[in-house]
Amino acid sequence: MTNAKAKQQTVYFESLEGWSDLDQQERGKVVAEANAASEALRMEGQSRLEVGKHLVEIRKILLPKRMWVAFLRQAFHMSERTAYNYITEYEEISKAVPEPVLKVAMERGYKAITRLELVKKNPPPKTADHEKIVAYLDNLEAVPSPPRPDRFEDFTVDDHVKICINFVGIHFDKLTDQKSKRAFIRTLIGMELAKFGISSDTSFSPIAIPDEFRVLRGRPKIEKAA
Repeated sequence: MTNAKAKQQTVYFESLEGWSDLDQQERGKVVAEANAASEALRMEGQSRLEVGKHLVEIRKILLPKRMWVAFLRQAFHMSERTAYNYITEYEEISKAVPEPVLKVAMERGYKAITRLELVKKNPPPKTADHEKIVAYLDNLEAVPSPPRPDRFEDFTVDDHVKICINFVGIHFDKLTDQKSKRAFIRTLIGMELAKFGISSDTSFSPIAIPDEFRVLRGRPKIEKAA
């Protein structure tokens, strides 16, 4: 990273609330990692893991200072959920893959290394030998990706219900006041009854949502507590 580029990034981040409270070392670290993450984002097709790696370093500094979310928006126009997707993927893979193997995979843009189940079935070699690592990654890359379950005729009733309950839940959770939520419930359920051809005198009762139907979103609970 050139001095000119570092200076440009520093000027760019000066408007970020709390930036002036960081010491010189922290500001330098964030600028350097932000530049590296920007480069990784441009090369995302080659390595999502690289993005997650740099975001982990930035988060260490900015999360305790409550600057993390604002930084993501200002630096990358990125949501917190998207950032945690990158971070979770990197952290899960880095735990399952030895550092020398992960380094080569990230440098050379291997995509199969992000398929955690595939890695578990084909454990990576515990070696720093570059040729052996490349051979392992080449073999991993040659394994075909499993077919995507995108044919609706293969879905069960539970599959469809799970998709719908989580999709509706996302939009319901975006409403911030009780009046809007009541209007949302009343309008949506009324329209669905009409769509299904169900008369207004039909009786329905609440059904508890099974845990396996719930899709966890956002950052882990441990991070929220922090």
